[in-house]
Amino acid sequence: MPQEPKRRHSRQRQGKRRASISFSLLRLGECKNCHHAKTADFMTVD
Repeated sequence: MPQEPKRRHSRQRQGKRRASISFSLLRLGECKNCHHAKTADFMTVD
């Protein structure tokens, strides 16, 4: 059987959890071709 939540989580608790998953700015780097700040996954390669 699938697991079901025992109790409803408040919006405040839900927001605190989602805040810790926020996007980190440390992974940004400057693209060598277009000189924009981008994540390492989306750097343009030429």
